[in-house]
Amino acid sequence: MYPLKFKPIYTEKIWAGNKLRKVKPSLAEDQIGISWELSAHPNADNVISNGVYKGIKFSDIIQKEGRKLIGTKLECNQILRIAYLDASQDLSIQVHPYEKYAREYEKDGEKNESWYILEAEEGAYVVAGTTTTDKELLKQAVKNGTLENYIIKVPVKKGDFVIIKAGLLHALGKGILAIEVGQNGDTTYRLYDYNRGRKLDIEKSFDVLNTNLRCKKPVYLSANFSDYTKHYCFFDKEYALELIDINKEYKNISDPERYFVYTCVEGNCKIEYDLGIEEVFLGETVFIPACLGSYIFKGNCRLIRSYIPDVDKLESEILSYVKYK
Repeated sequence: MYPLKFKPIYTEKIWAGNKLRKVKPSLAEDQIGISWELSAHPNADNVISNGVYKGIKFSDIIQKEGRKLIGTKLECNQILRIAYLDASQDLSIQVHPYEKYAREYEKDGEKNESWYILEAEEGAYVVAGTTTTDKELLKQAVKNGTLENYIIKVPVKKGDFVIIKAGLLHALGKGILAIEVGQNGDTTYRLYDYNRGRKLDIEKSFDVLNTNLRCKKPVYLSANFSDYTKHYCFFDKEYALELIDINKEYKNISDPERYFVYTCVEGNCKIEYDLGIEEVFLGETVFIPACLGSYIFKGNCRLIRSYIPDVDKLESEILSYVKYK
C-alpha cells in the first residue's frame, strides 16, 4: 500500500463564494460551494488520483484491501469525510440526525462534524444552538419566519475549530471558507432557509433537534518539537483532530489498528515512505493506510490530522506530554 490521494468532487451551491480558489488555484468552475476531498459515501465517492489504484473509486479499494487499509479496529463504514465549504451567503439552518434515527429513517449514518476556519471576513459567525429549549416556541418561529430571533451566533476567525454534534441546530455563516471533517453520514435536515424556496424538512428536524446542545470551540494543547509543533485540538470517540505545523519534517509510523488522514491547509510538502515519495500541495488530502509503515512529511506547511482514536491511548499520550512539560 501507499499514501492515497484523491480527485475532488465539486458541488454547485446557490450560496457559493469565490474563496475556494485560494486552496484550489486551478479550479475552473464557478458556483462551487462544496469540494469533497475524501469520501467513500455513496453520495460522494472520491476516485483515487495517484499510484496503481488511480482511477478507482475509494469504496472499491476499501472493499478490496479491507483491514490493510482501514485497520483492525475499524469497520468499512467508519470512513471520515473531508470537504471544503465556501460560503458567500449564509447556509440554511439545519440539523443532522443521530445514529439510531439516521439508520431507521434514512439508511444512513450519524453525522457529527467539525469546521476548521481557513478564512473569515470581519464579523463572520456560525449559527450553533438556540437561545430557548422550548421546541413549541421554535416551531412557531419557523412557521412565522422569525427563527433568527432564537439562534445563537458564534463569532469565528481564521484558525478556529468549531465542533458540531448531531442534533445541534447549526449553519455556516457568510464570508467563510472552511474545511469540514465529519463522520460517514450525509443526511441533513433543512429547518430554515431565509425564504430561498428550497425544500424544508421541518418534522424530521424537530425529531432530532436537541435544544440543550451548544457549540464547542476547543482550546488547543500544543507540543513543541525541534522540527514541528503538534496542536491537540479535539477528540471524542467519533474522531480526533490535530494541527501539525512543520518547519522541517514530521516523522510518524502507521497504526495497524486505524488509518490517518492529513490535509494540507497551508504551504506545500512531500511525504516519503518506504516505496516512494508523493508531493502534497496546498489543499490536498492524503490517506495513510493502516499497513503503510514509516513515513515522513518534509516541507514548511500546516496539516490537519484526522482519525478515529483509541480514546484511552490518546488521553494517555496527551497526559504524558503534560507530565513531561
